[in-house]
Formats: sequence, structure tokens, C-alpha cells
Amino acid sequence: MVETNGAALTPEQVEHFDREGYLIVRDLLPKQTVDALRRMVMSVVDRFAQEWLDEGLIDDLCADEDFAHRWAVLREKLPSKTTGAWRTVIVSPELYALWQEPALVGAMRSLIGDELFANGIFNARPREPGSWDVQRVTWHQDAAYYPDWDAADGRLVTCWTPLVPVNERSGCLQFVPGSHKRGYVPFERVANGLRAVPESFLGGAENPFSAELNPGDVVMFDATMLHQALDNRSDYTRWSVDVRYGPANPTIIAKSGPGYYCVSAADQSRVETFDQWSERFDAERAKEVRESAEELEARAKALGISKGELQAF
Repeated sequence: MVETNGAALTPEQVEHFDREGYLIVRDLLPKQTVDALRRMVMSVVDRFAQEWLDEGLIDDLCADEDFAHRWAVLREKLPSKTTGAWRTVIVSPELYALWQEPALVGAMRSLIGDELFANGIFNARPREPGSWDVQRVTWHQDAAYYPDWDAADGRLVTCWTPLVPVNERSGCLQFVPGSHKRGYVPFERVANGLRAVPESFLGGAENPFSAELNPGDVVMFDATMLHQALDNRSDYTRWSVDVRYGPANPTIIAKSGPGYYCVSAADQSRVETFDQWSERFDAERAKEVRESAEELEARAKALGISKGELQAF
């Protein structure tokens, strides 16, 4: 395993990524970036807690709890009934800025090139303790979630960073080193609706690598890398944020959903502003909304959760 500090990837790091399919870079993100992402997440927690209180689903905002524990304490009052990935609710200047974080951009230019597109698949993930059946993430490839994924389109890289310390007890990611070289594997649906690699394709998973990380660390991995998340058996929420990059070519852009042109060495005018991206994101997501307000309310009531939580993804 290759681990170094700093922004630019060395030839040894690039070789490690090509060979193993993943790379950890310690302390890649500065503290102010991590703090900004935590504030982004906590603003959503504040919003949900207030909604739940107003709707009579909880009786306490738990505002005195710290960052790592507040969501877990709230979830003791209102257990999770969804897989726990946030997207629409984290479209924000903080998330937009993450894709343009100089240290992260330096690494991605080393792996992908000088013209980068921020993929429309991104998440903040509150993996609270004890929600194993609902939120369990088994062995899969991110390529399974890309529309019409084709290796010929160009390399797609996921960058995953924790906002709290993550280890095997709190639900870190695990990888099967070198498994990306097998290429795309057809997926199957599992009980919670997520996509998983069939057991017959899991050679090597009996001896995985556990990516234990601290805030500021980033693990980057290939779209066809076999990986899973362990169950969170700690007493705090395993908060993480993941974003994805691809080359800014016409095919990737067409397939990347409501992402944005985030880096251009050739022409800075190609880079969208936050307002341009967020307006387009909202417009594209609005086209996907099919439920009326009444249908949304009925589904939320049936599940025993708030309407806002149903719309988080």
C-alpha cells in the first residue's frame, strides 16, 4: 500500500492505483474543508430534527449532542427505514467547493487528465449504529450505478472521505485489491434495494483490505473496484462524503447526470459556477419527481418518516 501526504500524486502512487485499484492519501483535505463539510451535514441534521419535532415524530432536538453522536441519538428515537444516502439535501457551496479542492484536483489530474467533470452521483452518508439490515452495503462496484457504463468512455474515480474516524468497528470500507482488473460485473438487487456483485464473482473477498481513515484522509478507487462497507458497531454515526470524477469528454458528460464541468486547464470559462450548477441540478431533478404532494405525504406516513427524509436522495 502507498500512502503519502500532499496533493500531487507520485509515479509510485499512480502505479499503485493502476495495480490495486485504490489509493489512500493521508491528510489530503485541509481542516477548513473538513469543517465546512461537517457544517453542511449538520445543517441538514438541524433541518430534519426540526421537521421531525414539528411532525410529532420525536420529542427532543438533541441539540446538545456532539457531531459524531447527535444523529445516532436522534435515530434511537426514530430508527432509519432508508438506505441512508443524501444527495439533493447536500447541494451546497461546500460540496461544490470539494470538487475543486486543489489537493483533490491535483490527484485527479494525475489519474484522469486536465479536463475534469464532477459526476452527478455524490453522497453524504449517515451510517448510524445498529441499522445494519436497512443500510447494509455489501460487495459491489460503483460502475453498477453509472448509466450505460462503458470502460471505453474513460476512467471514473470515486473519492471517499470520512468526517469522523472510521475503522472496522465503525463501518470502514473494504476492498478486494486488484479486483478492478476483472472489469464490469453484472449486478443483482439485494434485500434493501441496493446493487451487489453475485457471490460467484467474489474471489479474493475472503481476505479484503480495510481502509481505516481519519478526517482529512481520502481513499480514491476505480469504478470497477469491488468494495463494501462494514456494519457500524460503534456508538456514533459514521459520517462520510463521496464524490466522483471523470474526464470531461462528451460521452462522460452526457452520462453523468446533473454534474458539472469542474476543472479545465484549457479554458476556465468552461467551469460552471455554483449557481449555474445548482439551478441545473434542481431543474433536472424536478423532471424526475413523479409523486404529488399527497402521494409523498401518504408514503411518508406509511413508513413513519418525514416527507423531507424521503426527498433527501
